[in-house]
Amino acid sequence: MYIADIVNNARLKLDDVVEPYLWSDDELAEYLNTSVEELCNESYLIKDSTTADICTINIIADTANYPTSDKITSIVTAKLDSMTNYLRQIDDGVIADYDGYTITTPSFSYDGSSITLYPTPTVDDILHLTVYRLPLNTINMANAYNELEVPRRWQNYLYYGIFRLAYDKNTSDTYDPQMRDRYAVQWEIVKDKILRESIKSYNVSRRIVPMYGAM
Repeated sequence: MYIADIVNNARLKLDDVVEPYLWSDDELAEYLNTSVEELCNESYLIKDSTTADICTINIIADTANYPTSDKITSIVTAKLDSMTNYLRQIDDGVIADYDGYTITTPSFSYDGSSITLYPTPTVDDILHLTVYRLPLNTINMANAYNELEVPRRWQNYLYYGIFRLAYDKNTSDTYDPQMRDRYAVQWEIVKDKILRESIKSYNVSRRIVPMYGAM
């Protein structure tokens, strides 16, 4: 669906169809944006390996650390052009165990804002990432006829996220704590369902890709 479709449908479900509206289109789009970003930050929803600005990093010899796009929420795989296998991902806690040692198996760590390669590359290269990310564009009415990037099977659940924010708008005609709390509970249930199902997909994605030394 387009962003405009979700906004229009939300207005109908809120029975807010007579002008002046209780909630503007911009407000409903903002609630949608907040809900989608929340989902993307808490689960594995939008997978990407082709958007160059996000998934491709030019590697420079003797440089180990590189900033990553703030759209990335997690990295699934990383692969250098010069290698056939994928790099092993090392958690921050594991890196601490290497203090005083040299990491020789091609690996990487990700701290949420940058990626570090081990050992430090000695030649120029290109790093290709597969990631989960936030939407490329902010959800607002300026982008009303952009397709929503959330997988279609989850799009109808987004109304719960919109409504718990809509009923928290602090005016006499819109503020309804009972309805807000009702939809907030349903939203948490939806987030948990999406998280559990997306974790299965995330784990499968990582298992089917042979990491360095796995073959």
